[in-house]
Amino acid sequence: MSALPWVEKWAAAANPKERRHFDSLNFLYSALKRPDRQAEVVKEMIMRWPAERDLREAWASLFAAAGQDEDAFAVKKLLYLGGGLTTEAEILQIVQYYSYYEMPYQAAQILERELNAGRVVREPEKLVQLASLFRQAREYARAIPILEAATKMGASGDLYAGLGEALYNEGQCERAETAFRQAIDRGYDAGKAWSLIATCRYEEVQKQQKLNCRMSEDAKDAAPRTRARQSTIAAFENVPPTSTQSRDAKKWISFIKTERQTFEKRCEFEERVRRDECFKDIERAYRNQFTNGKFTLGKPSCEVYVAAYNVEYPRNSEG
Repeated sequence: MSALPWVEKWAAAANPKERRHFDSLNFLYSALKRPDRQAEVVKEMIMRWPAERDLREAWASLFAAAGQDEDAFAVKKLLYLGGGLTTEAEILQIVQYYSYYEMPYQAAQILERELNAGRVVREPEKLVQLASLFRQAREYARAIPILEAATKMGASGDLYAGLGEALYNEGQCERAETAFRQAIDRGYDAGKAWSLIATCRYEEVQKQQKLNCRMSEDAKDAAPRTRARQSTIAAFENVPPTSTQSRDAKKWISFIKTERQTFEKRCEFEERVRRDECFKDIERAYRNQFTNGKFTLGKPSCEVYVAAYNVEYPRNSEG
């Protein structure tokens, strides 16, 4: 544009420079697609007229257009902190910026504040967004009441699933299962839901007192840990065979069953060791009885194996 050199000289010679000089340069640089020079002009204008919000908006837009998103974010942040962003669209944009730059907790704080202030409409979608940000920040306890409030405003399967996941991460398995069942009823992926229900149940298994090899078989079967394990298997069995989670569910079932089998094998091994040790003690007791007439066990607990020893080694017991 032939006017540019003339306008640049005119503005450079002006003393003092007035708003019209800056506006002319800003217009020409914009028309000529010279964002680098336009940014310089706008920055100087902001220094001269700091109260004008439109100038900061223009400056942020120039950074964004030039692919300088971090600089644009910095300007938007200053605008928000200075009270320059007031519309819902502007506030949601700054929330998106914080989220994009992996600051979900700060994004959630802003959105929660603006929802409470009424500058962002309190509707299910916004509540879900807020809860999602808290979940990304691993603030699951903060997300739960928000999701519960959202479910009362018209809940979808995804919303109930989000609530279930937040409850799951807080270790509230029963409430999580209720939420996941609600999600399934509303069309949410049953495989994903039942997998998380089962996983939560399995975590409950780990909290139960471990089985003891000295327990009777009936006591083992009635133990809370055994029942929790069976409940976990039942949940994994609810994963539909057509689900993408089916393969993992089968692996979990196999793993949980193997856990019990490994326990039983360990008990069998420990029992064999005790039996062998006691058989040796019983054999010594019979030898001593032959020499001094007294049958005395080194370990009184081995008394329970005497009958079995006599059946297996009748000659030794007869002396």
